[in-house]
Amino acid sequence: MFLTIWPPGKGPTTAQTPPSGVTSTAPQQSEASRAPLTALEVGDCLDPGLTSMTRCDVEHGYEVFALDDCDDSALLTYLGGNPTVDIVRATPRRVDVSGSAACVVSPPAGAPDDLPAAGVLQGPDDDAWRSCIDDRTGQQDVSCAAPHTGEWVSTEPPTDDAVDCEELATRYLDAPPTRFTGRLQVGSSRGPAGPRCFVTVLGGDLLTGSLRDIGVSSLPTD
Repeated sequence: MFLTIWPPGKGPTTAQTPPSGVTSTAPQQSEASRAPLTALEVGDCLDPGLTSMTRCDVEHGYEVFALDDCDDSALLTYLGGNPTVDIVRATPRRVDVSGSAACVVSPPAGAPDDLPAAGVLQGPDDDAWRSCIDDRTGQQDVSCAAPHTGEWVSTEPPTDDAVDCEELATRYLDAPPTRFTGRLQVGSSRGPAGPRCFVTVLGGDLLTGSLRDIGVSSLPTD
């Protein structure tokens, strides 16, 4: 879906000077941090209303991850992930600014919205972007940074062919699921396009972080 964004009628205003002796300890979203919309470039950020450009280290609604290919592969590459393995809770979106198209992404619910999305899957905030399951509430797409019972390790296949969930889980965890026998269980759920694979924790534990690339580390459980 295309969204045409028109430049605002007024330019940015100057932020008020804080009272004497008062200093800011964190970047604040203000008129001074915004700028009129121009032709977008990769890495630019936009305010939640898609009305002006803003810094990526303050609260923002969108970030430009590409200018032409608005697909999941391009998004995952920008986020610092592996398009053939990683799964995120964010959806690519195409916007049009003064006739110039760009691909943007919003931070998913629960993820910090005052940090750049570029390379986020390589940093400490990656759990909030990954897709997990909470059987306690029946939610199938929750932040992996919150307590949960399982995690998706594959998307739906492009065809209805059989999939090897053990192999897909091994790639996702960077460890064979048998390493966690009695602690984790591999399963699948059939969607419109075919089976999708997941892992769940056993024994009444809750996962408190993502299992992506867990390797030889301990399970993040509570």
